[in-house]
Amino acid sequence: APAMIGIIMLSGITVNNGILLVDHIITRRKQYLDPITAIVKAIETRIIPIITTSLTTIVGLLPMVMGIGSGSEIYRGLAIVLVFGLLVSSTLCLMVVPIFYLTIEEFSELTDRAWVRLIYYYERSIGHIKKTGSHL
Repeated sequence: APAMIGIIMLSGITVNNGILLVDHIITRRKQYLDPITAIVKAIETRIIPIITTSLTTIVGLLPMVMGIGSGSEIYRGLAIVLVFGLLVSSTLCLMVVPIFYLTIEEFSELTDRAWVRLIYYYERSIGHIKKTGSHL
């Protein structure tokens, strides 16, 4: 049961780190035209807080992981899940989230161009119908 609580806590920390990173990317995207530059600047800004938060949590949980102190054996599963989960999620947050953002950004630009083209052809065909009176 404590390990399940650890998974819930870990998911909250991971989602929070991801949301803050994407928010910084969007903020930088408004300042810079290039999405790659925005991602690099956002990672430069967020890497220290993400690593610091993870390391302080890991160091704080090390006594529980090692079984030091009274009652630590009860929460050892929670501590192990959090320590290894934070190591993996922090690394993935700094690598995978920017890749997903860039993929979604490029897909969004592609669909925007497709909509613009579709609207252009639609308006052109409506203009043709008005000029000729033909529906073909």
